[in-house]
Amino acid sequence: MPNRLGIVARDKCKPDKCRLECKTNCPVVRIGKLCIEIDLKNSVAEINENLCIGCGICVKKCPYKAIEIVQFPQTIEELPIYKYGKNCFQLFRLPSPKQGKILGIIGSNGIGKSTALKILSGNLAPNFGNVQGETICVDLKKYFRGKLIHKYLESITKRIYKVLMKPQYIDTLQGTIKGKIGDILNKKKEREDS
Repeated sequence: MPNRLGIVARDKCKPDKCRLECKTNCPVVRIGKLCIEIDLKNSVAEINENLCIGCGICVKKCPYKAIEIVQFPQTIEELPIYKYGKNCFQLFRLPSPKQGKILGIIGSNGIGKSTALKILSGNLAPNFGNVQGETICVDLKKYFRGKLIHKYLESITKRIYKVLMKPQYIDTLQGTIKGKIGDILNKKKEREDS
């Protein structure tokens, strides 16, 4: 596995509206190798991370700022826990919640905070890099055995723990929920207790 990741933002990439600057200026493509190809079916550029030399020319030349090349300090040899698609974000680690402790996850946009929380809450199943939608034969118990997170994930699958998450964009809640937070939580607790 290469020690870089070519990320193409599918919502920003518009090969039908540009002059394919990423491809035409790529030095690897210019010597005849298919480092950057255009997927006409999905209308998006695809970067071959095994051929990419990490020069960053495609990043600078893309008129829509749709490409990012991320360099890793070392090659990551393990399966990603979750991958959204080819040239998309990959998550390689999960934080380990501990009973009775508060877990805070902070960081810049796009580093996997929401993806990690969705997996930890049981709302997203790990795909271990398989983006074709086929079932992958990875036993979660064996994969996480010996790690702190093993017991937690086992409790989530057995529904021993109940996970509540605050929506990421709280400004979207305005107008959909009425009342004070304490009253809303008490009503929810009363419904669950009855």
